Amino acid sequence: MKYQKRNNWHLIVLAIIFLSCNEKRIKTERIKNFTVQASFLDHNVIDGKARYFDSLGRLVNISTFSKGIRNGVNINYYPNGIVSDSVEYIFDKENGYWTYFDTSGIIGYSDYYYFGLGFGPTTWYENGQLQKYQFRDFNHKVIAEGKYTEHSKLDSIQGFHMNLCVTKVSKEGGKFCDLFGYLPEFPNTEQIFSIGLTNKNQRESQICAVKGKYFFIDTLLPIPPQNWFYYLGCHIRANGGAINKFFIEEVLD
Repeated sequence: MKYQKRNNWHLIVLAIIFLSCNEKRIKTERIKNFTVQASFLDHNVIDGKARYFDSLGRLVNISTFSKGIRNGVNINYYPNGIVSDSVEYIFDKENGYWTYFDTSGIIGYSDYYYFGLGFGPTTWYENGQLQKYQFRDFNHKVIAEGKYTEHSKLDSIQGFHMNLCVTKVSKEGGKFCDLFGYLPEFPNTEQIFSIGLTNKNQRESQICAVKGKYFFIDTLLPIPPQNWFYYLGCHIRANGGAINKFFIEEVLD
């Protein structure tokens, strides 16, 4: 028992020393026009959270680095201390929603990035209320659009496309269908995307519901039976059923 107590004491001492070393790594440096408080590695490479201050000592940015590379949340601030915009980086690439706020902290605009590539949902707000939604493909073409009421409810859908593409490929000695399609998701709605089979007689057989993590689906599927073809469908319901639409796109050989 005495040995156990002595061992715990050594662990506590080591933990204190470790924490002290970490605290010493935090220092203040002048980088361009900013004063930066951060943890620096050799050659002034930032590792961890960094706080940037202007000449008046006001916080203007908090960035997260991993050995000098932006990797984590990035937040910019107005002079009054309110967040102006924020986004997350993954290995120096924007990933996810980039959200903008006005000087009072009310959301005004947001768009989306996929590892540095701007695509997907873009939303506009007025007085914090959603007014407009667009969805862009990887070529920045708008393929879905909707307008909203003053209470952020979906008012109308101007266009909706999933750009379904199905190609036959050979992989690991077998033949498959490579199915690709976009999954535009309108805010404040109920949406169900589905993959299924259809034929020229308009008979349909749903295979599964699908939800894309990054607003698109890219998957391998078996070659369908003769005279059957894959489709990608989406059921959109909003405002208690006042808007109830089903969109389907299919690729026929």
